[in-house]
Amino acid sequence: MTAPRQRSYTGCWSCRRRRRKCDGARPSCRNCERRGTPCEGYEVRLRWGAGIASRGHFAGAERPVLGALDSSPSPRVSVAGSETVAGSSEPRPQQSTPVPGPENVELQASELLQKFFHSGHHDLLSIRESRDVFKTMVEIWCQESKACAAVCVALQTLLEPEVHAQFEEYFDIALQRFRAEMAHTDVLSQGTLAAGNLLCTVSFFHGKPWTFHVHGLYEHLTHSPPDSSILHARDPACHSLIGSLGIMDLPPFVAGRRSPPMHIWYHHCRGSSRTWLGPVSTGGIEPITGLPRSLIDLFSCIGFSPDQDIESGFWCWPGEEGSAAQMQLWEAYQFAGILAVRRNSHPGVGVSGNESTSNEVVIGRIVGAIEALNRAAPDMDEDDEVVFNAIRYPLVIAGSDVDVMRAHPEWRGMIEGTLRTLVEEDPYAQCKLTLDVLSEVWSLWEQGRDVGVAELAFERGVELYLVS
Repeated sequence: MTAPRQRSYTGCWSCRRRRRKCDGARPSCRNCERRGTPCEGYEVRLRWGAGIASRGHFAGAERPVLGALDSSPSPRVSVAGSETVAGSSEPRPQQSTPVPGPENVELQASELLQKFFHSGHHDLLSIRESRDVFKTMVEIWCQESKACAAVCVALQTLLEPEVHAQFEEYFDIALQRFRAEMAHTDVLSQGTLAAGNLLCTVSFFHGKPWTFHVHGLYEHLTHSPPDSSILHARDPACHSLIGSLGIMDLPPFVAGRRSPPMHIWYHHCRGSSRTWLGPVSTGGIEPITGLPRSLIDLFSCIGFSPDQDIESGFWCWPGEEGSAAQMQLWEAYQFAGILAVRRNSHPGVGVSGNESTSNEVVIGRIVGAIEALNRAAPDMDEDDEVVFNAIRYPLVIAGSDVDVMRAHPEWRGMIEGTLRTLVEEDPYAQCKLTLDVLSEVWSLWEQGRDVGVAELAFERGVELYLVS
C-alpha cells in the first residue's frame, strides 16, 4: 500500500495555501513571480482556530467600509476580561491584534477587496480557464451589490492569517448587508445572488451553518416573477450562479444539513437544461468542483430515478477528457456514487450485472484511485494539485463503511493519513471537522454504536460540505 502523500512544509505561505510545490527561493519564490502573485514569505505564523477570533475590533467605527459595508457593530455586553454577543452567554476572549481605527477601516477593506480581485478568487475555482471570467464578473457584481463586496472582503480575511482575527467582524457586516438586500428586493440581482453564493462559501470554509442560505435564495428566486427571475434568464452568468447554488445544494455532497435540499441541479442544471453551453456533448467541467457536469448529473438523480438505473448510469459513465490526475479523481467519484446509490436504496431492491459487485470491491477501486493521486502528488503542477480540493467526498463515503474498514485497516490508514495531510495544508475548518467526525464514527463503531457521518454531523450541529 502507498503511504499518504508527503508534502513539504517549508515552502512559502502562498504555495502552501494553494497546495503547490514551492522552489524555496528567497525573499520571494520564483513560482509566485511567474504567476505575478504576491509571495507571502516563509515566516512562522500563529493560526487562529475557528470561533476564537475577536469580534469587537470595529466597535465605534463611524464610517462605512468601501461606502458599501455597514460598519455598525452588533449589540455587545461588556464582561470583565472578555466580550459577549448580546443574547449569548458564551464569552469571547479579547485578542491583542492591533485594532484599526475608524479612519483605517475603509482603507483596509479596500485593500482586502483588491487582493481578492487580484488573487484571492483563485482559491474558489478548480479550473484555471474560469478564473479570468470569474474575476471580471465578480468585479461587476461587487459594483452592483454592497453585500457582494462585503462577502469578498470577509473571504479575503480567511485567506490571510495575519487578519484572521478580524474575520468575524467582516463576516457580520457581510451578513447584515446580505439580509438587507434580500429583504428589500422582489427580484434578486446577479450581484445579490453572487453574494449569497459567496456567503455560503465563507460559511462552510469557516465551519458555520450555510444550507439555510441556499434554501432562502432558491425560495426567493422561485417566487420572483418568471419574466424577471434569474432562474429563467438566458445569460450564461446567471446560469453559472444557479449552477453554483445547485452544486452546494446537492444532497450527497452535504452531511449534517439543517435545511432540506431543494434539488436545484436536478431541476435547472441537468442535461438538456444546459442549452446555454452550446453544442457540448457531455457538458464539460464544472469550474468550482472540477467535476464533469455529466457526473454531477448522476449524483443529482439520486432519490429521483430508480436506484438500479442510477447505479447502472455510474457503472456505464463514459468519462470525460482531462489530465491523468483529474481522471483519477473522477474515477473515485464514479465509484463513490455507486456507494451513495446503494446507501440510498430501499430494502429489497434487486441487483443484476455490475450492481452485484460487492461494496468491498467498489471501495477498493476508490482506494486505488486515491492512492494513485497520493503517489503522483509530489510531481503535480498547479493545475493538477487542485484535484485535492474535492477529494474529501470519496474519502468519507469509503471510510464510513466501517465493516470494510475493519477488514482492511490499511485502507483506513490511507484514508486517515490523506485527511490529516489535508488538515495540515488547509487553513479552513472543513477538513478538520471532516476528520473529527469520521474518526468519531470509527470510534463509536468500535464501541458497538453504528452511526453514520451525516447523523453524527447533525448531532454535532455542523454542516459538512465534502466537495470543495
